[in-house]
Amino acid sequence: MENEDEYAIALLRRLDDEPTNPSRVDLGRAIAEGGRRRRTRRALGGGGAVLLVAAMVATVPVALTALRPDSSGPDERAVAATVPATTGPAATEPAATRPTPGMAPTKCTVNRLPLPDREPMSLVTGADPTGRFIVGRTYPEERRDGYPILMWDDGKPYRIVLPGADQSLTDVNTSGVAVGSGWLANGPQAYVYRDGRVSPLPGKGTSAAVAINDAGRIAGVRGEGAVDQRPIVWPDASAQPVDLALPGPDWVGHVAGIDEDGTVVGVVWPNPSTVSADPGGSVTPKDRARSARNPAAGYLWLPDGTRRELPKPVVRGVPAESFRPLGIRNGWIIGTAVTYAADGTEVDTPARYHLPTGEFVDLPPSTLRPRGGNGQGWMVGWLPNERLGLLTDAGTVDLPYVEPHRTAVGDAPVAVSDDGRIIAGQSEDAQNVIQAVVWNCR
Repeated sequence: MENEDEYAIALLRRLDDEPTNPSRVDLGRAIAEGGRRRRTRRALGGGGAVLLVAAMVATVPVALTALRPDSSGPDERAVAATVPATTGPAATEPAATRPTPGMAPTKCTVNRLPLPDREPMSLVTGADPTGRFIVGRTYPEERRDGYPILMWDDGKPYRIVLPGADQSLTDVNTSGVAVGSGWLANGPQAYVYRDGRVSPLPGKGTSAAVAINDAGRIAGVRGEGAVDQRPIVWPDASAQPVDLALPGPDWVGHVAGIDEDGTVVGVVWPNPSTVSADPGGSVTPKDRARSARNPAAGYLWLPDGTRRELPKPVVRGVPAESFRPLGIRNGWIIGTAVTYAADGTEVDTPARYHLPTGEFVDLPPSTLRPRGGNGQGWMVGWLPNERLGLLTDAGTVDLPYVEPHRTAVGDAPVAVSDDGRIIAGQSEDAQNVIQAVVWNCR
């Protein structure tokens, strides 16, 4: 716990210019994500609650386009322009058999992504699975109205104006269509960016868009907080949202990703206020016992309308108490298996479930705490001692810092391309300021 507290304090100091409005930390989402991701968002407070949803990036397959960061600075014309987007291809069914993993990278180099106006701090919040489109935001020295949003197209930055405060784009597909949210007077509002324009997604009340696939289907939530979150899907950017069914009337949930066939994965848990009120009714003894220590359950919504709880993996011979998915891609559901040590300490282990075969597929033993994954079931995340890594079927590859550090608590990989050659995230510079970066791996 001491290390967790030190991490939170140190990261909060990095972001001491965050908004002064009350924290919008989402307890339900925090329960679902677990481990260091949970600690990170609590430390970020209001500014990070929407931002770190990017960790649940849903990825889409296409041939890779290598990024070419321009160390000489951004093109002024590119900064002033917007990225055109087109409708993606039709959704495809996942393969019936487990795909053969591609050649895994063994070494990675890191470069800063160029920024307009030399802004002092920047973050990555999502990326498409080819590595071409990366989304993020910057932190100007004199910020007045929210945060400037950026999209990098093959390494070139473009500004996007997203309404509200604490704005963030959380996912982008291979056509450059991105989704996210901004905070208005009554709470979060979901947005889509396409064809150079930002538009609010339909629906009443508050909402946040989390993930988008190439067919333009969008997954997110309506409501906010641990007691008022309902998973939803927009069939397209002009359609009204559709509620996703939950295990019972006294349950809430959040989505983590959407696959190309429309399969949605997420996390559900008994409504904390209902459980604590001892209402009887639909809150079963099993629900109450689950909520006492580990309320979150991985959940799956299939395109045919059926739904079910995800199974739990076995970790070193011990059945996990829960499986917390972080995303889905090509039928691979990546996430964290949660077990508990003898002293009650939570132990998080990377795990992946292959939906077409209905089985958990082992990875090489690793202490990685996953943050995101790709279409081969590979993952990026944190390693012990403030290290960063890429976990593949061949083992773990260390990701270098943009500057040598004894510790760098602000460093984080966010998304990895389908072939593992491009990883987007952030790393602290020599002044301990967080910068948007890209790792090129081979």
